[in-house]
Amino acid sequence: MFLRLKLQKNEVPLEMEEMSKEIDLLKREVIDAHKLVAEMDERLSDSLLEHLRKDELIEKLQKQLGSSVELYETAMVDKEAIQKENVTLENNIQDLINQRDLLNKRCDRYQTELLDLEEEVNGLRRFAMVKLKKDVFPA
Repeated sequence: MFLRLKLQKNEVPLEMEEMSKEIDLLKREVIDAHKLVAEMDERLSDSLLEHLRKDELIEKLQKQLGSSVELYETAMVDKEAIQKENVTLENNIQDLINQRDLLNKRCDRYQTELLDLEEEVNGLRRFAMVKLKKDVFPA
């Protein structure tokens, strides 16, 4: 029995030693696991920050796109208005050109009539002069 007790006593320290080694191993595994968790937490935090920056950038780009779309739509409305105004001005210019041409024709006609009337007046003056000479100085 003594031998058995002695063996059991020897076994207990062996078991304790094994348990101690096992505990040390578990402590190392816990430390390693804690390091991995901390590393993963840091990666996740970095990833989260990166996603937040990307979300902010996307939001900013969406706002810029929205304002660009508004500017484009405004520009298109302005372009249409300017095109309509150009058509109106071109029509007005054509009307003014037509009126100018009519006035030029009228002016030409008046000048022709003036020349004809001046010739007629000169002829009448000559006639009047000849008639006056005959009446004042009978031959």
